[in-house]
Amino acid sequence: MKSITRAILPDYEIDVRTETPVSVLQLGASPILLGLADRLLDSETDRSVCVIRTSNDKVFDTLKEQEGLLTLLVRGEEKDTTVKREQVLQCIRRVLDPAVEANDFDRMAADETIDTVLFAADEDAGTENLYVRDIELMTRIILRRKAANAAMPAIVCINIPAAKVKAAVAEYLDAMGLKPECMDGCRFVSAVAEGFVTLADPAEAIRQCEKMNYKDALIHIAEPYARISVETGCDLFTAVDDIETVRIAKDRIFDAGLFLIAALGFLHGNATLGDCMRDTPLRENVGRAFMDELLPHLPIKKEDADKAVITAFGRYENALNDNHIFECARGLLSRFPRTVLPTLEAYIDEHFALPPKLVMAISATLWLYADVRKVDNVYLLPAAEDSVVVHDDPYILDQCLTLASDMPSETLAYAMLADRSLWDGRDLREIEGLEEAVSDNMSMLRTTDYEKKQ
Repeated sequence: MKSITRAILPDYEIDVRTETPVSVLQLGASPILLGLADRLLDSETDRSVCVIRTSNDKVFDTLKEQEGLLTLLVRGEEKDTTVKREQVLQCIRRVLDPAVEANDFDRMAADETIDTVLFAADEDAGTENLYVRDIELMTRIILRRKAANAAMPAIVCINIPAAKVKAAVAEYLDAMGLKPECMDGCRFVSAVAEGFVTLADPAEAIRQCEKMNYKDALIHIAEPYARISVETGCDLFTAVDDIETVRIAKDRIFDAGLFLIAALGFLHGNATLGDCMRDTPLRENVGRAFMDELLPHLPIKKEDADKAVITAFGRYENALNDNHIFECARGLLSRFPRTVLPTLEAYIDEHFALPPKLVMAISATLWLYADVRKVDNVYLLPAAEDSVVVHDDPYILDQCLTLASDMPSETLAYAMLADRSLWDGRDLREIEGLEEAVSDNMSMLRTTDYEKKQ
């Protein structure tokens, strides 16, 4: 069986994409970049991309061996039509390691024909996470442009406010003894990415390679829905007038819905998001939580919220959505300060009471996370037949390693709610009644049908 390269594409009757000069530098190779951003660039533009290595992850080596190619399997439903298609992404023309190929990187950084830098926040570590390496590379690009007196690029910041990235670069410049004016002319653009995409697990990858009759070590699986919204003035993806409305809809509708579904769905014995949506009691509970607790407390127009809810449930209910719950619901705790906490506090301000369904979801999530264990640098939850991988900020998960779900409920609720490192500096015991409610819910979870199948 041949390995995927550009030379074999005609042998498999795969249309070869016309080569164009590189105009996009992409910092990283996460699923959201490879399976969503590059998917859209490949199918909707003629742009070519150079991926910049940002870590020691072997994905960069594999991507280079495969000449920037990877296969995307799109699975699901779209407008009541079953979708099963394969797309070989060809827009990545080069993979460059700035530590090894420093001169090449500096030349590309100074090249004003490269007008865009793509960056996406780490999904597993929460969408507000920034790494020094990414900021260092952005700063090098900016300084090379300034030294060459060349036009500055747009830095598209996916799933993180552009203002935060700009502030981080300014801080890095200050540490170098340089002024923020070095960034003059460089536009930092906020973007919001929406669409499930995961790297195929080894067993599924082997099955797909046998079907396709070529080897691809980077097969990604994605739902049909794929959208990246950007601020007006950037033509790379879908430009919108109000990026904050899009961000709020993603955080406090779609992602908050996943928070409502994930832990309780898992405790119900469901394995996939599709299973959860076929679980009638769970689905009804989530629907009532949306109507009673989420939607009335959103700072966006009702028509925008209603549209986002319809889209969200259409994606949750995708008939072919066999992604594991925790593959979809990443960063449950690291994203909590933006996805759930604002709604929790808005509900309390209006009703002088806790939102019961949100609090139950919080309780179930904390109870589950108390049993997270680390094996070979992977964080796992015990399940009925096998352990399940949990994707969240490693620092947060490390704090959970000292806990256990069989601790007294009062002790566990206190330990987790009081830990400011879990809640972006907050002590959630300060929310009146929350500690007691979480403790009571945990006690109930121990004695009802919500028992973990271990």
